[in-house]
Amino acid sequence: MAAILQQLFAQTDTGVVVVDRTHCILAWNPGAERIFGWVASEIRGNDVVDQLGPPGSPLRRYIGAALLGDVVQAVPVMLRHKSGAVEELLLTCRGSGTQPNARPSAVLFIDPSPRHQTIASTLAQRTRELQRIIGAFPDLFFWTDGEGRVLDYHAGSEVELRIPPEKFLGVRVSESLGGEAGNRLQSAIDTCNREHRATATEYTLPLPGGRGYYEARIIPLTADRAVGVVRDITSQRRLEEGLQRVTKMEAIGRLAGGVAHDFNNLLTVVYGCVASLRKELPEGGPAAAILDEQVNATRKAALLVRQLLAFGQRQPTLPRAVDVNALVITNLGLLTRLVSTDVKLSLDLSEDAPWVFADPAQLEQVLFNLCANARDAMPGGGELTIRTEQMPGTAVLVVSDTGAGMDPEVLEHSFEPFFSTKGEQGTGLGLATVHGIVSQLGGRIEVESQVGKGTTFTLRLPSQDPEVSDKPVGMAARIPVPGGDETVLIVEDEAAVRKVLARVLHQQGYEVLESESFDSALEAYRSRRADIRLVISDLAMPGRSGHELVAELLADQPSLPVVLLSAYAEGGTLGTSEPAPGVVMVQKPPVFDDLLRVVRAALDEGGKRREEGEGAKRGKR
Repeated sequence: MAAILQQLFAQTDTGVVVVDRTHCILAWNPGAERIFGWVASEIRGNDVVDQLGPPGSPLRRYIGAALLGDVVQAVPVMLRHKSGAVEELLLTCRGSGTQPNARPSAVLFIDPSPRHQTIASTLAQRTRELQRIIGAFPDLFFWTDGEGRVLDYHAGSEVELRIPPEKFLGVRVSESLGGEAGNRLQSAIDTCNREHRATATEYTLPLPGGRGYYEARIIPLTADRAVGVVRDITSQRRLEEGLQRVTKMEAIGRLAGGVAHDFNNLLTVVYGCVASLRKELPEGGPAAAILDEQVNATRKAALLVRQLLAFGQRQPTLPRAVDVNALVITNLGLLTRLVSTDVKLSLDLSEDAPWVFADPAQLEQVLFNLCANARDAMPGGGELTIRTEQMPGTAVLVVSDTGAGMDPEVLEHSFEPFFSTKGEQGTGLGLATVHGIVSQLGGRIEVESQVGKGTTFTLRLPSQDPEVSDKPVGMAARIPVPGGDETVLIVEDEAAVRKVLARVLHQQGYEVLESESFDSALEAYRSRRADIRLVISDLAMPGRSGHELVAELLADQPSLPVVLLSAYAEGGTLGTSEPAPGVVMVQKPPVFDDLLRVVRAALDEGGKRREEGEGAKRGKR
């Protein structure tokens, strides 16, 4: 029998190559000599893959699979001749497997014979088609034996291997991947082999930008073979986590908005009482000084509430001319507490103060977000610098730090929602919010950063003439507080707030009517329609809102002036459109001197519109 086998080995046209466990060539028949050009004495003892496999050849994988007992049957493979030419040949590979006492070896049958062409070409075509189909999926496919060792693999179009093939082929996943991830995946493979059913698992791996999430499904093929499909679900998981963060932020925002609404009403009462009492005292006395301190403290508390509303994105948008230098100085105390004691906060403010047309609360939110971002970049301390500059047509605000900096890849994604390098601590919304606000204001934001040298954010906003303001408060700020004797209707569901407003107006000579709801306000208006010259209404009331009340009143009397008060605005704005003529918006808690100026200006403007309307009616007669 041995002589017959030796004769077949020598006479067959098929190339027969025997290799050991290290892929070293042990035997090389004349058929292999005719196909490749090397005689046995030249090639024995060499690594068969190094000798025959061109770069990227799967030959080593096939031999490894055969050594583990798998059968590689007539697969097309590109192999190299002695001349250097590369040709596609058919490879069949069989090994000794894991049989006891068997010498680990594999036999390679390489056959260009015409008798195999029809079957081989069809098989090769189907193999190429299958490889193309598998390659189109963004998955990693791998095949295992009954012992859970990886026999072969195919990486899809979007797969980046974390472990080189030579480290996992022929090895159990628990050994090659290691850790909890390897144990979870190996457990799924072993369960599939033991119970002959499909299994699934998920695992995570550390990545440079965080953690990668993967989903694996193991499918049984035969009694001792299974195929695994691994898909990268990192993007999906990050989207889900981002949605959870947004939902949590929205809930926190609603809570913050609700707390701020109630607190603003309390501040309105406190501020109104203190301001009224202050007017009864002469200047210069100790009691007056104490009340002045209380007034200043109340204003600071109102500023904190605005920050809370801005965090919850429920701050009413009230754009006006804003001095950027003054805004930075006003918030300096809060900014100092925001950064750690190890961070030095420096200001470099332009002598020619830049002005912009914006909602101060939005600008404060931008400033706080950028400073918080700089603080997080300097856990060991550093310097934070806020600089302003006035350029032709442009107001510039610069926030720079000496922190860790960002590499180009992080820099590229810095303004993307949910992108964060802070792990579980970050929401990924801070810089995205800044970018959105700056874009909304018609400006642009630039960022420069180097690893180890810090980061600089530069905001460029359209500049605003400081003399131009859309609010009568600003224009009247330098004149004494005016009074009057007109009848004013106050609509406010909070009794304490309503009484404070009524007291302030009474002190200036106005006659005041009070209502606590939409219905009672309409009833009071209808009974005193001829006398009422102005309505002050809370924007958010139980039942029907202040907007609805305004619509009812203006439908009956278009010239009637209205002042709307808001502790916050539902949806984050004071309305979906521009306010009607004669409607003025004021945020709670109001500065009462400013509120009185608004009331006087609104009454005067309403009187002019009323006279013009009556004159037009007389002209028609």
